[in-house]
Amino acid sequence: MRCDVVMASGCSGAVEMAIGVLCSEGQNILLPRPGFCLYNTVAGSRNVETRLYNLVAERNWEVDIAHMESLIDQNTAAILINNPSNP
Repeated sequence: MRCDVVMASGCSGAVEMAIGVLCSEGQNILLPRPGFCLYNTVAGSRNVETRLYNLVAERNWEVDIAHMESLIDQNTAAILINNPSNP
């Protein structure tokens, strides 16, 4: 039986580990807007560019897929999707 458990020092520590594993300096990560500000802070501290894709309030905070797709390029390391988010 395989057991994958990762211990973190709270939410901040978990976010730092996740972004640190997924992204390298010079890459970018797509984050929801509106969203949790810590993602942007941690990515910036690692010189990872953040690109914010829109959540549409009038559609129950659904992702604007066309907008998200327009932000993806060869340097996109990760797309963070969080539901429910922080609106």
